[in-house]
Amino acid sequence: MNEFEVTDKNFDPKMAFVESPGTAILNNKQNWSEIGLTSYATIRIDSTCFSSFLVIFDRTMIKTIVNHTNEEAENKKSDFKLSEIDLLFFMAVLLCRGVFCLKMSLKRIWSIKYSFPMVRTFCSKNKFVLIMRFLRFDNKTQRKSRVEGDKFTLIRSVWKLFIENSISSFNPDKY
Repeated sequence: MNEFEVTDKNFDPKMAFVESPGTAILNNKQNWSEIGLTSYATIRIDSTCFSSFLVIFDRTMIKTIVNHTNEEAENKKSDFKLSEIDLLFFMAVLLCRGVFCLKMSLKRIWSIKYSFPMVRTFCSKNKFVLIMRFLRFDNKTQRKSRVEGDKFTLIRSVWKLFIENSISSFNPDKY
């Protein structure tokens, strides 16, 4: 058996992230004629790409990451404070690198000669390194008890919100 093989014959991947009533869920009774954006997404998306991003990666997720990152900085006795805007610029640098500078090392992304110029306007190299150093998705001090039963616990809460937002926002084609 390989590590990706499902051992539970009753496992339904469409129901894997259904955990509570009220959560928008994808289920076996989905109406396949309603493919595309949901009404939840269409009322939240305006003419900007950023509004589309916030439908999937919402303020709750951003605040969670900012809070846990700042907790980590405090625990390490640093005066570093991450803001929501700083986190969004950090993510913009990662997205720019993925789209425009994929074959470039992260260290060279701020280079005047080799990089995509927009990166330098988003976030300084020093700030980027500090964010990387302290970046956390969960409360590290409470992790030990949770990690024993769930190896995905480090990112579980943010991942759960990402899945819920994705399901709430888009009805996929059955293929």
